[in-house]
Amino acid sequence: MDTLELLNTPIPQLAFSEAFIRNSVKMGYETIGEMLLKKPEVLQAHSLFNYTWFGELGEFLLRHGLLQHLQPATGKSPL
Repeated sequence: MDTLELLNTPIPQLAFSEAFIRNSVKMGYETIGEMLLKKPEVLQAHSLFNYTWFGELGEFLLRHGLLQHLQPATGKSPL
């Protein structure tokens, strides 16, 4: 699976815990790509944010060589 396909795959179809999937859906995210369009501080400001969820996101991105996309350069899209 290439990067763009991975980032646009519905979260329930990826290797995440049920808790991560449930929380992501409640937060309004359907794909990892949608999350990466937000700055980390925006993700952290969400009322449903927790560090277990954020850690799982980081581990997934690291596993796929995409961790650098979690903190995009100012004014640039991570995709």
